[in-house]
Amino acid sequence: MLTRNASVSLTDLAANLAQFRERFGKTLSSQRDLSDDVVSLADEEDQQAFRLFYDHFYQYIAGQLRRTNALIADYERLVDTVPDESFAAARGSASASGR
Repeated sequence: MLTRNASVSLTDLAANLAQFRERFGKTLSSQRDLSDDVVSLADEEDQQAFRLFYDHFYQYIAGQLRRTNALIADYERLVDTVPDESFAAARGSASASGR
């Protein structure tokens, strides 16, 4: 069920992208040292599997951050090319139709 008072991060593309950029950045900046987490695993096979997962996870997050930054740059370029009155009219028609 949709809400009438949805968060701006859900209804505004720029806010949504900024929220994800912040989340990805926080995840990367709070990355702990791998050895801190591996120590708790007793089995060598589990340690190797965790190392693999750990590397892939942070590579994925870094890739998503790059992708999000590129999407933000694309969005800003597009917004800059649309005349203000056209953008406002488009947003008004979307609001009126319940989108």
